[in-house]
Amino acid sequence: MKIHAYDKTITNIFNSEVKYIIPRFQREYSWTRDEVSEFWSDIIENIEEEQNGNYLNKEYFIGSLVLVEENEFKYQIVDGQQRMTTITIFFSAIIEQFKQYNKGGLAQGLYRYVEGSDLNAEKFFKLVNENPKPFFHKSIQNFIKEEINPDTKEEHRLQLAYDFFSNSLKDLRKGFNKEEDYIKYLIAIRDQLLGLKTIFISVNNIDEAYTIFETLNSKGISLTTTDLIKNDIFKVLNYEHPVDDARAKWKDIQNNTKSNRKDVSINTFIRHYWLSKYEFITQGRLYKAYKKLQINEPTRMKEFLDNLLEESNIYHQISFPNITDWKQQEEKSIFYSLEALNIFKVTQPKTLLLSLFAQRKKGIVTLTQLKNAIKLIENFHFIFTAIASERASGVESKYSTLARKIRNAKNKTEVNEVIVELYNYLNSKAPSYDRFEKGFLQLKFINNYTSDKKLIQYIFKRFEENLHVTDELTVGNISIEHIVPQSNKKLSVGMIGNLLPIDSKLNELADRKELKEKIEIFSQSKLILVQSFILANQAKEKWIQEDIIVRTKELASTAYYDVFKLDISNNSRNLLNK
Repeated sequence: MKIHAYDKTITNIFNSEVKYIIPRFQREYSWTRDEVSEFWSDIIENIEEEQNGNYLNKEYFIGSLVLVEENEFKYQIVDGQQRMTTITIFFSAIIEQFKQYNKGGLAQGLYRYVEGSDLNAEKFFKLVNENPKPFFHKSIQNFIKEEINPDTKEEHRLQLAYDFFSNSLKDLRKGFNKEEDYIKYLIAIRDQLLGLKTIFISVNNIDEAYTIFETLNSKGISLTTTDLIKNDIFKVLNYEHPVDDARAKWKDIQNNTKSNRKDVSINTFIRHYWLSKYEFITQGRLYKAYKKLQINEPTRMKEFLDNLLEESNIYHQISFPNITDWKQQEEKSIFYSLEALNIFKVTQPKTLLLSLFAQRKKGIVTLTQLKNAIKLIENFHFIFTAIASERASGVESKYSTLARKIRNAKNKTEVNEVIVELYNYLNSKAPSYDRFEKGFLQLKFINNYTSDKKLIQYIFKRFEENLHVTDELTVGNISIEHIVPQSNKKLSVGMIGNLLPIDSKLNELADRKELKEKIEIFSQSKLILVQSFILANQAKEKWIQEDIIVRTKELASTAYYDVFKLDISNNSRNLLNK
């Protein structure tokens, strides 16, 4: 296989006597308004106005082109037809603007990248699309355009792209007082397009071209956003002597985010970090957003990498809570809240938690505020996620907004205002009691169904702690006792109304006993929740289905209206009354 690959700009590609053909067997032009709009944004955002009023065009890589070389003047396009077609359409829209403002020389100068001529002075279009003939050539590429109504879906998409660029250029004119300033900006747009960079790959036959195309687009070698950011960091921080600090720090970031869990990885961390600090954005647009930071010199890149490492330490603390991280007694509740969020398997709050923890280190967020906010988040996601299984539409975006407000807060009062906003938002999103009760009734734990076991243990732990006046007691590991034994197949023995938290030794003693005998054994327990059960049921001879349902609903009501009630501290609540 003979492969030729060159770094080329659009100027290099179209400024020649070469004809590029999109064969009729290739797919149609498929770009919609979304893709065209994104391309427009990429072009405009890479033009920077300097203080002297001139414009600076930044380098921008648009990917590789794969072509089959028929001869030195003729190529078939295998990969890149969407981009080359869009660029040609953009050229045509700019040419029309030059013509409209009587800039014939500028229009003709750019038109030579649309239409060429061979050694015999015979004219031809640089880009030939075999499918939408003659519409594309006459209505879009011609210097003097013909009005032809689009017929096929492809022609409509071509017309949509042209209209988008044409209207967008006209809208730009409104921002310039002087016509000459607008023309100057049009020239900058033209130069940005002509300066676009690509890898020009040519081979001698179609089979080789498709082999390359499939290799370049295979999932196995595609780079993630994280890979691209890492490569950019190493490119700027390229010193390795005496120590390769950048590589060592990146390794620490990887270790902090390494996990077998699907919800924790370096990719999710970097996106959560971005949402927490910069803006709400999808994973697919993250690298493009990162490039806008334009970190091209070592000092700024080192600062970015150091911050990334510092926040990855916090992310590890959030994702893998460890009691030893919270040495003071008054901090322990933070650990238990983080542990709970892991039980619920929620990731959306991590953006806000990153900001809260980062600002706590700086002394902007107080310990009370941190505990207050995280307990509010914990209670909400117990009701919303763990029990009601509601869809988290909009929640991640709101957490991102609040996270950035926390980072911008300068004092305790401003932090309180964000916590009140969080409180109001979560209250507005909380599901109704009926929806909550329905989910609560579905909780189940039996030996062959253990998915809800940790959640049920957590619920009992929170109930018990709620029954104590002080925070002196922390409920440790508890076993779960079935009041009616699991061997009874007629009753809903797995429902939480048939379950009690109990010490493992008492659990063994009570195994398969009748209710009266079990209650005697339960009396040895120090848990208030167990003693309350004994007090309410010591006169019963049997525990029946109705008892299970009634107790389950009672627990649900207490959970919703008391134990997991969405609340904030008195200091923060005072802001609500202002």
